[in-house]
Amino acid sequence: MTGQGAADASLGLSDRVRGIGGSEGAQPSTERTPDGEQSEFEGLGELLTADDETQFKTTDDLVARQEILATNRWWQDAHWKAIKGGYTWSTLEKTQDQNTYKQVFPPGAENKAPSAVPNKAADLCNKLVEVLNTDPPIPSPQALVDSEEAERAAELAAQFLKQDGSDQGTDDESLFWCQTDLATTSSTAYLYLWTDRTGGGWTPTQIRAHPQAVDANNPLVGPDGQPTTDYILRYVTEDGQFTEQPSQAARTWLPKIRAEKHGREHWRLYPEDKDLNQCEAAVGLLYCTLGEAKRRWDTVAELGEAELAALCDWTPRNAVRLLPPALRARWKITTGNRVDPKGSSSDERVMFYYAHYRRTCPDYPEGMELFVNGSNGGFTLGKGTLSAKVQVPSGDKQDQTVEETRLLEIPLVAIRLIQDADDRDPTGLAFMARIGSSSEAQARLATAYFEAIDKILHPARFSTATSPVESWQVEESRDSGAFVPVLSAQDYPKYEEPVPLPGSMFNLLEWNTEQLNSIASLPKPAQGADSQQEVSGVARRIAVGQANISLGRMHFGARSARTRFWMLKLGLAMKDYNVPQLLRFVGEDGAYKMEWFTGVDFAKVTGVEIKAGTGTMMPPQEKVQYVAQMAQLQFMSAEEAGDAARPTFTQTLGIPADPQQQRIERQVSSWLEGPPDGWLEQAQQQAQTQASPAPTQNTGQVPPAPVALPALWSPFAPLAPDDEPQVAIIRLRRLRRLLGTVRFGAQDKLWQKVALDEYSRMRKAVADSAGAAQKAEADQAIAMEQAKAQGAAQAAQMQAQVDREAKQQELQATIQADQQKLQAEMAGEQQKLAVQAQADQAALQLETEKLETQHRLDMEKLAAEQAFELRKMELQASIDLQLQEAAAADAKETAKIAGEEKGEAEKKEPKGDSTDGVAKVLEAMKGLMPSGKKTKITKGKDGSFEAVTTHDEE
Repeated sequence: MTGQGAADASLGLSDRVRGIGGSEGAQPSTERTPDGEQSEFEGLGELLTADDETQFKTTDDLVARQEILATNRWWQDAHWKAIKGGYTWSTLEKTQDQNTYKQVFPPGAENKAPSAVPNKAADLCNKLVEVLNTDPPIPSPQALVDSEEAERAAELAAQFLKQDGSDQGTDDESLFWCQTDLATTSSTAYLYLWTDRTGGGWTPTQIRAHPQAVDANNPLVGPDGQPTTDYILRYVTEDGQFTEQPSQAARTWLPKIRAEKHGREHWRLYPEDKDLNQCEAAVGLLYCTLGEAKRRWDTVAELGEAELAALCDWTPRNAVRLLPPALRARWKITTGNRVDPKGSSSDERVMFYYAHYRRTCPDYPEGMELFVNGSNGGFTLGKGTLSAKVQVPSGDKQDQTVEETRLLEIPLVAIRLIQDADDRDPTGLAFMARIGSSSEAQARLATAYFEAIDKILHPARFSTATSPVESWQVEESRDSGAFVPVLSAQDYPKYEEPVPLPGSMFNLLEWNTEQLNSIASLPKPAQGADSQQEVSGVARRIAVGQANISLGRMHFGARSARTRFWMLKLGLAMKDYNVPQLLRFVGEDGAYKMEWFTGVDFAKVTGVEIKAGTGTMMPPQEKVQYVAQMAQLQFMSAEEAGDAARPTFTQTLGIPADPQQQRIERQVSSWLEGPPDGWLEQAQQQAQTQASPAPTQNTGQVPPAPVALPALWSPFAPLAPDDEPQVAIIRLRRLRRLLGTVRFGAQDKLWQKVALDEYSRMRKAVADSAGAAQKAEADQAIAMEQAKAQGAAQAAQMQAQVDREAKQQELQATIQADQQKLQAEMAGEQQKLAVQAQADQAALQLETEKLETQHRLDMEKLAAEQAFELRKMELQASIDLQLQEAAAADAKETAKIAGEEKGEAEKKEPKGDSTDGVAKVLEAMKGLMPSGKKTKITKGKDGSFEAVTTHDEE
């Protein structure tokens, strides 16, 4: 690598000079048309006249310049989104010795899941979004000059913004709720506006033409060859012929404003230290479907299949970050069939592109909008200027128009809630940066507390190695109630000791919650909670008011985004709405109206403000209470309070509009449209007739009778209720406001007289009603005085009667008191006798109970002595029996010993007859046997005999 390329390679990315005229990017060549004529953008900026490769290279270099900054912002947003989503272990790490950041999760958290604890951070973000968007602001366009046309244009712009902001248009409320929520984690959320040339559908083609024109190619000239100032709209067919049938007319596709929701990763502002209101350029890294690109840019619609595939194959740096997660899995999918019809799946492929905008400056006197794609080294989708050519009435020539150039802003809206005063990042700070750390601490405290409770509820179990108890037996015993067999007490299983819970845990969590609410500037009353210290409505209103003051900075950012959004809409309409469109709306008079408009009508609007009384962060009920308080303090009249509060509660409660108010509004609207055809000529003729001199009387001729002139038409047709005080006041107030407007002064003097006459009539009706009211008040005062006199006499009579009744009541009260005293004394004596009788009876009963107790004790003592003697005899008998049994045993033992000695003696004697010997032995042994026993004589193997006692004899 040599030359400039080598020099650029040795420099840091941010140190290179980029763009046209810099070290990177080709030098532009002046764009020429095929006929050799200069481009329409000649002199409007060299990038507009450069070739496609230079335009893409310059834009891509600007994108690369902020790649590190964009990556840092991406990881910051990812971190705060994770914290808001409940992933409390997300961290933002800074690379050592580098100004780069990255979001990381600790090891083992790959399969991440949100913490199972209340997410206070997400709750506060939701509450913030709800508070900021509680009272949706209403646009109030401001007229460019103090004229009737400008005032009417401002009213038309207000109706257009209202209708286009509904769900039929861009659905503004849904956009701002969503993007305000995104701004809580992404610092800045963007809304990008562009005009869809066919998004509004089609309408029969109409052009401005002479009422009697015959040639559509020369529509402003009549059959006599003369033009007219009374042009009308007439239908035109495809072949350029006039027609009266709308179904035969050619189709004209109507434009429509589109609004796209983008994050901070989609837009890069230059210079880097400027925000959207001060930057010189902005580059968007955007995407759209291929079908949308074909409708938006003619250059894309003319490409072949290969070129379209190349457009979709090109991707910018980190393209996946630019897509929502729902599109990341299908953005390159296609059927592969090159003959797919339009509107097929091929048109749904995603195509990336750069949107390069430059604000008006000396290098680009009318600004620049450039759309490029990186296929084949660079391809320009479309380009233009940030300006609009409009036709406005000439200031010095009547019935003539002049062309003016109106400069527009970059069609981008930034919703930034908090500015970064420390690091001075122009995209600001995320709301989560305020509360993220405290919310994470609360989540960790709650997680630790739940883990401690889980250990208490599920402790570890221990048992000895020789225990026969199995774990399944313990679980089965809990379910069935059966006993678990054990051999000893040592076989019982033991449980882990419970972890002691800190007693201050709930106090700590409550303290942390209060600090979170304070940091977020959202006390409990502002969150709509009932568990707060404020107990009265006044205290709650004060707390909410303080919260609104604390949210003032964020509320200012949201309001500024709204006003810029409305102004950009009017600018795009002024530039691209060149086809007449029908606007349907309901006026203040309650009547449905239809008006045709084009974008040129908005050229007379200089700016858009927020309508007073809207966008206040106050709910409807609080607004009504605030108005009532102002009226109570007499800071506003009852009528003004009613006008301010009525729009707030009529829609909520379903109260219909006042028909008298709507009637005067319809009459005023009709008057503002001007006099009908021929009315002024008729009014001038009557004025001249009334001003002509009357004929003299000295001629002797009878003067002719005056001619009865027809009454002039007036939109203020009188009705019977007009003279009623309440109705007259309503009409008088509305007419008073009409007389103070510019549009009243722009009308003809004769037409002004119609409104002035009605104003005078209503003023007289109000004065007459006020005089009648004063007379009625005086009559009421006289009647009150008479009533007072009669009341005084009646009061004296009533007082005397009351005195007599009082004395009678006093005497009767004395008699009743004496009787009550006597009755009380008698009752006291009777009560004393009753008490004495009760005392005597109680003493007698006590003595009786005492004797019965002594008798019971004597009987129990005698029974105890008898039981003792009986037990003594039983013990003596038992002892005697044991002594007898012992004596019998001793006698048996003695006889046994004697028998043994006798046997030994017989053995020593000579043996005689065996039979006799046996008999003798038996006789001897029977003498030795105890009496009463059955004895059996047996002979052993050695020839000896022995006696065995078997059982008792019967």
